[in-house]
Amino acid sequence: MGWKQYWYKYLTPVARIQLLRLWLRIKNLLNQTFDIQRGTDAQGTIENIRKNVALRGANVWILICGAMLASIGLDTNSAAVIIGAMLISPLMNPILGIGLAVGINDRNLLITSLRHFLIAVGASLLTSFLYFLITPLGEITEELLARTQPTLLDVLIALFGGIAGIVANSRKEATNAIPGVAIATALMPPVCTAGFGLAKSHWSIFLGALYLFFINAVFISLATFLIVRYLHFPQTSFATPLQKQQVKRFITLFVLLTILPSIFILYKVVHQLHEKKQIETFLETYLHTANTRVLSWEIQKQDSVRLLKVFLGGKALTQDSIQKIVYRFKKEVAIKDLRLQILQTGLPPDVETQLKTEIREQILSAIKVNQEILNESQKTIDSLQRILQQVLADTFPLWQLSREIQVFTPKIDTIAMAKLQIKLQDTLVNLPSLWLPNVDKILQKRLATFIKVRLKLDTLVIIPSRES
Repeated sequence: MGWKQYWYKYLTPVARIQLLRLWLRIKNLLNQTFDIQRGTDAQGTIENIRKNVALRGANVWILICGAMLASIGLDTNSAAVIIGAMLISPLMNPILGIGLAVGINDRNLLITSLRHFLIAVGASLLTSFLYFLITPLGEITEELLARTQPTLLDVLIALFGGIAGIVANSRKEATNAIPGVAIATALMPPVCTAGFGLAKSHWSIFLGALYLFFINAVFISLATFLIVRYLHFPQTSFATPLQKQQVKRFITLFVLLTILPSIFILYKVVHQLHEKKQIETFLETYLHTANTRVLSWEIQKQDSVRLLKVFLGGKALTQDSIQKIVYRFKKEVAIKDLRLQILQTGLPPDVETQLKTEIREQILSAIKVNQEILNESQKTIDSLQRILQQVLADTFPLWQLSREIQVFTPKIDTIAMAKLQIKLQDTLVNLPSLWLPNVDKILQKRLATFIKVRLKLDTLVIIPSRES
């Protein structure tokens, strides 16, 4: 049953009217939401793009500064500097001019845009070439490598970025989409990456970056052409219908030739990612165990065969275990012309045992030497402690004692004590001695008795002064 039979058989006239009203409301809502023709300033857009196509004076210097900033950002791996270079670069203006010229059939604008586009590319390429020729850094960074393998995804970025750019330019009121378009389409960094490849003779980097820039330029121009035609910008009529058909065929062929290499590169990248996932899954399953660890792996090409070199750390595997893992790799990892080679950084069991024994003996020897040093140091400390004790034992606390004697009798202003050495029957005897000058004998005896009690001495020899 067709929809018309269902419409008239099952729906009442009132229901049909209500559905028609609902459909009209939805259609109006969709038109109001997605209609880009409203607010379009076709003539103003044409004049604005035509005016900015030419690169002269200040625009040339801004372009050179943008190329220099992009080169420095690529050289120092600084994303912030690269983004700044994208924002100030006027490189998109002649590209928009090319798309607009083709869209409105303006031959003069097309020639002018192409000429200034080539001037802009040449100036940017020369600036980056000179910078990378004299820079003291000049190493391949991640930001440089990120612009050497354009894929179909870059085509989509350029296409939708170009659509956003021309739609934003076509509005009567200014929008904030232009800076975002400049960052998304990234025209200046690929040119400067190509300058790096040219300066360092890295031809794969040069060609890859130049192809990425070519993709961006072509599909920004294509997006401009499509939107200009969709918005019905005023066009110059073709001389003949045949000429119109030839232009369409040329554009279609040119776009296809541009897009084909990116499809091949995307296929290659996806294939490499699939291979990497298979390899990492296999290594995680069979070689990442409690006793072994995969330190790193790499694929090297040897003749017609690719060799997967896996570097293992930890406990060394036996030859039988390695053969089993290689056999599993052939069966489970479906990658053509890829062979597994396991390289172990671990030592064979006998060598490992011998090395452990030698290390243990060296540690024990070092401990023994250190213990001997500690023993000698302890002996020296004990000797010094004995000497100190002896010195302390032979020393009288005269300062404290003199203060007590001053309290006892203020008349005494001088006191001296020492060990008096006396030889008795070939034996030297040390006797404590006291010398009190200018003190009478009675006071000397009283002080001697006090000192003997105070210092707990059995004997105290009083040395008489001359006056006493």
